[in-house]
Amino acid sequence: MSNKQELISVEKRYEDVKLSAEYTESRIKYPKFVFETILDYVKESVSILHIHLNSHSALLKPYLFL
Repeated sequence: MSNKQELISVEKRYEDVKLSAEYTESRIKYPKFVFETILDYVKESVSILHIHLNSHSALLKPYLFL
């Protein structure tokens, strides 16, 4: 068995690191996109609910003091 280590060129190491970083970034982007999409949906739903409740409360106000 030899103690000699294989030398890897700087270009090859740089390419490996770059590919690893791109892979990691792609794995992070997808969950972030899904989270942002769900968050936008929830914000829109809450906004619609808020508008809906406000319109009904204006209609009910005259009847609250009967």
